[in-house]
Amino acid sequence: MSWVRSLQIAQSLLLTRTYATVLIVNGEFTVFEYGLPEVNVIRSRDQLRHMFAAFTIGEAASATIVGASPERWRFRFRSDPTRADLCTVPIRGYDQFAMPSARLGLGGLYQLVAFSEELFIAAVEEMVRFVRDTYESPEVFDLWFPHAANSEICRVVARRLGLGNRVYGKTFESCGNLISASIPAAMAQAADDGRLKRGDHIVLCPASAGMSLALVDGRY
Repeated sequence: MSWVRSLQIAQSLLLTRTYATVLIVNGEFTVFEYGLPEVNVIRSRDQLRHMFAAFTIGEAASATIVGASPERWRFRFRSDPTRADLCTVPIRGYDQFAMPSARLGLGGLYQLVAFSEELFIAAVEEMVRFVRDTYESPEVFDLWFPHAANSEICRVVARRLGLGNRVYGKTFESCGNLISASIPAAMAQAADDGRLKRGDHIVLCPASAGMSLALVDGRY
């Protein structure tokens, strides 16, 4: 979601002609510094429910050069803060700012806690509803780029919306969950393998912790 919001800021700077070109630099390096070796330790079967997702995290950096487009990209956002505690990484002093929840801090400070099954069910339902509320004919778009935190969730959303193979979730299979780098990495990979071509009408559709969702459409 942070990369998508950066893209929106970049478009605003380009539309006002404040700048002619914007470079979005993104880095996602949390596992080595804060995750190891604790992230590789499961002490009980009960912990699998909220700790397993940490094993899927990858690391990546991306640099995206953005120039002015003849067509304005459309950005839409939706959020549901009641599900915020399904996916968290608590930092020091989090209990002074977060609403009380038995789900917070189960892995200790700086450790990802994600109730993946509940999170994915909620993400599918919210994204499907969001897409149907926004697009009368979602199948007209050439390619959809989600936050690929799981390959199966991409297939489920595609099936529910009748999108066939237009939802691109390939990065998870090769690199794991790249978090905020997942969409730029997917776009680069799709361009390399010939799935994404100049002029394609695409949708960026991340569903991320918070819970927050976005639908961004434009021509590549």
